[in-house]
Amino acid sequence: MTQLGLGKLTHFIWGEIGRQRAAAGLYWTSLGQQAAEAMIRSLAYLGGGIALAGTGGLGKIFRSTDYGATWTDLGQQVAETQILSLAYLGGGIALAGTGAHGKIFRSTDYGATWTDLGQQVAETSILSLAYLGSGIALAGTGGLGKILRSIS
Repeated sequence: MTQLGLGKLTHFIWGEIGRQRAAAGLYWTSLGQQAAEAMIRSLAYLGGGIALAGTGGLGKIFRSTDYGATWTDLGQQVAETQILSLAYLGGGIALAGTGAHGKIFRSTDYGATWTDLGQQVAETSILSLAYLGSGIALAGTGGLGKILRSIS
């Protein structure tokens, strides 16, 4: 058995960390299928290790509190069949945009629970969400191809 001096071991550890940072996003591993969901449509990172995943098919939201290592099924959001977009606004507030009924859901507790804000205008889907800061969010829609802007 070969013993390493502390200097070499420290260099090896820092060398490996440096390579991992330089390769961020380069290598991937499967975490497996989430329940019976066939499609993960959207992902969002909320900070502090909390991540959200929105699905197609059953319209569920999954939540992770350990940097995506494990996931909790939060269930179907009312009668929605697709969670197409997710956005984090800060302060624990997240938004989820849906297909079929064009609704936006809002969470104020880092994605643990959700409130249905209803259908947004006459849109059929909320394809994308973005937070601009200062309490302003944008939503990109399907069907009529509109951009919506939050007013409160």
